Amino acid sequence: TATLTMMDAGQRPPTQDEFMAILQDGHVDTAVTIYEKFGTEEPDLVLFPEARMNMMGYRYLQRGMVPEAISIMKMNAEAHPRSANCWDSLTEAYIAGGDNEHALECVDMVLQILPEDTNITEEFKQTLQVNAERYKAMLGGAEDDNTE
Repeated sequence: TATLTMMDAGQRPPTQDEFMAILQDGHVDTAVTIYEKFGTEEPDLVLFPEARMNMMGYRYLQRGMVPEAISIMKMNAEAHPRSANCWDSLTEAYIAGGDNEHALECVDMVLQILPEDTNITEEFKQTLQVNAERYKAMLGGAEDDNTE
C-alpha cells in the first residue's frame, strides 16, 4: 500500500518509489493530481523513472484498464518528451482505446524525435521506425474513412 497520503502530497513531492507505489495500488487519478501539482510547482522534479513508468502503463494496458494506461503513458511522454519509446507506447494505448486521432498525433511525435533520440540503440530505433510506419498506415486508413 502507498505510504503517501493526500495530505503529505499537498506538502511535499513523493519519492519515485512512493509515486510508483501509488500507481501500483491503483490510484492513477491521485498520481495524475500529484504529477500535475508538482510538475507545475517544480518543473525539474523527476517523479518517476521512464522505464518503470512505461512498464506500469503496459501492466494497466494488459489488464484492460485502457484509460488508466493512457493516463500513465501520457504522464511519461510529457515528462520525457524527447523519448520516442514513450510516444510509441502512448500510441499503442490510444489505439487500444480506439482514439485514432490522438494515436496518429503520437506517431507523428515518434517520427519527429526518433532521429535525435540518443537514449536507445540503433536496433531499437529501427523497431520504433517500423512500428510508427505501420501505425501511420493503419491509422491513416482509418482517418480517411472519418468524414467529420
